[in-house]
Amino acid sequence: MTAALPPLVKSVTVPWDRAAAFRRFTAELGSWWPLATHSIGGHRAEGVTLEGRVGGHIVERVRGGEPCLWGTVTAWEPDTRVAFTWHPARDPASPTAVEVRFEAHGSGTRVTLTHTGWEAFGRKAKRFRGAYRLGWEYVLAIYGDRSTRPMVLVSDMLIVPLVAFKAGRRVLAAAGVALLLTAAAHTVGHFAPVPPNSPLETITEEMAAVRVPMGMGIAPSVLDISRSLSLAMSILLVWAGLSTLTVAAHGTRRDVQRRAWSGLVFSAVLAALFWRLQVPPPLVSFAVVTLLFGAAAAVAQDRG
Repeated sequence: MTAALPPLVKSVTVPWDRAAAFRRFTAELGSWWPLATHSIGGHRAEGVTLEGRVGGHIVERVRGGEPCLWGTVTAWEPDTRVAFTWHPARDPASPTAVEVRFEAHGSGTRVTLTHTGWEAFGRKAKRFRGAYRLGWEYVLAIYGDRSTRPMVLVSDMLIVPLVAFKAGRRVLAAAGVALLLTAAAHTVGHFAPVPPNSPLETITEEMAAVRVPMGMGIAPSVLDISRSLSLAMSILLVWAGLSTLTVAAHGTRRDVQRRAWSGLVFSAVLAALFWRLQVPPPLVSFAVVTLLFGAAAAVAQDRG
């Protein structure tokens, strides 16, 4: 039997009166909810609505698919309190519960969200509570019209490994993390100080001495060009890693399959390049990434 976990409580102060704050959270839910990162349909999600009455449904509309029921309103006290069951992508028979209270606070409103019923997740209750702790903080920041773009990145990077994805997604997320680690190692390794009196120092000096005329008085050294390409490679790897994590978290099954196969080709080409150049560290890194993308592709295809 799973021990009961304490309620998760998150709050935000907004500059609107209680009526406006309540209306924004309920009737205007679809105007601010971050569907791109917090939905079932991912990029196919078209909107979400909350029916303002006890028994009303919270429903996500998905392009080309059936509507997704997130929960049912259990308490409706305009300008004061709304409560609902909560089970996005889960069995409605085993929901958690969310209550949102609106209290006057100075010239604005204090909005407090309480999420309970973690026992519904069984042995994974603690893991999901940790994921929702980050998720609700992000959602309430969006609700309050705060600048949250940095939190989107942090949220996705932390929630992806925590949430129990179906087969294939966890492996794809691992490949995304491996790409980010490879990007960090690649950048640090290339821009690290060159050991004095070493063969590498001689090569570096020779590269710095050779200039490549590009017109208009511009003639960067081969070393400058090499470092620029290295930085571009790091940026590409970071983009690939973050986009892979996003697909693992929010993409459709077809998106997961496509990213696994494209990632397999991408990492295999880079592994072959560094094998040809006989540079062991990046060769090993890209070999590991290739194996992870291959495993993700195999599992995703098998579960098709």
